[in-house]
Amino acid sequence: MNNTIVVFTKEIHLKSLIQNLDLCGLINQIAYIVHPDNESALMGNNDHNKQISFDIQVIKYSDFKNKVTKLNLNFNLGISFMFPHIFSRQITELFDKGIINFHPSLLPLNRGANPVAWAIYNGSSHGVTAHLVDAKIDNGPILAQTKIDVRFYHTAEKLYFESISELEKLVVDVIPAWLNNKITPTPPFGVSSFHLIKDLESLKYKDISEIIDAFELLNLLRAASFSEKDGLRLKIDNEVFDLYLRIEKLNEN
Repeated sequence: MNNTIVVFTKEIHLKSLIQNLDLCGLINQIAYIVHPDNESALMGNNDHNKQISFDIQVIKYSDFKNKVTKLNLNFNLGISFMFPHIFSRQITELFDKGIINFHPSLLPLNRGANPVAWAIYNGSSHGVTAHLVDAKIDNGPILAQTKIDVRFYHTAEKLYFESISELEKLVVDVIPAWLNNKITPTPPFGVSSFHLIKDLESLKYKDISEIIDAFELLNLLRAASFSEKDGLRLKIDNEVFDLYLRIEKLNEN
């Protein structure tokens, strides 16, 4: 069995992911860091990679696919952390112990895109999941989950960052345990839901006439508020407004 690991992630998560894999003693086993194709001009040319002093190749996903196909390479484990590309069977079969995907929802709830927004808007249970990649999106056998209680002060922005923090903890717990055969995968169980990227558009662009009451408006604002530049777009009569909600919990003594 190969002693090599391939990490699939976005640039924004690279620094903390490398630090956590270093805590696991796995740095020297990383053969490739693969980033999305749309980050080809960014990854490898910033401060994140100054910490990478070992022999790791940084490559975009399309180049990785072309290279491994031609060279017929084989690996031990793949780690997918908030990676936007869908893995083909041709890719997953390259890994002896599969690809572990770290997803910010309690699978099978809120599979697909923007799970934190849908957890807030629908009032569904929320958490994070480490699971094995299979032919369907966010559907493979589950290795571990952590529940996160969604509170009123959670906007999409806050819940996203809290979810990422919990996912990083799962990396440290799950990867070594899986490599040492200490985890038994379990099939996804319970209510399943799935959302595409385009589904969020209908949530974030509303006419005031579609909103029933103030509570629904607050939920929409919480679910749509990812940043000050990425919130709810609300149409009132013939005017359109951008709204962003910030909620701070007060300590009452």
